[in-house]
Amino acid sequence: MYSKSSHFWRLTDLLNWTTRDIRGQPVGHIADVIIDPDEGRIAFLRIQMNRRGVPSDVRITVPWSAISRISESGRDIWIAARKDTLLRLGSGTGTH
Repeated sequence: MYSKSSHFWRLTDLLNWTTRDIRGQPVGHIADVIIDPDEGRIAFLRIQMNRRGVPSDVRITVPWSAISRISESGRDIWIAARKDTLLRLGSGTGTH
């Protein structure tokens, strides 16, 4: 899980950041950020998945607790799962 930082972001700043799997392979980009209003924090990220390097209609929802690393300079977010696991979440179900 990603550790806390004292840095703040506007939600719109996170949109379109590249999402990567645990091995660093790009899997898509952030399409939406879901906030928990009771806790006042990010709860989930909606990821628009790539298929063969091209954005697809498939979106998956990933809990914020699954984020393992953030690179602000590269605008990349790592998810603590392998690409094939993430692709299975979106396979056969169309747009979530």
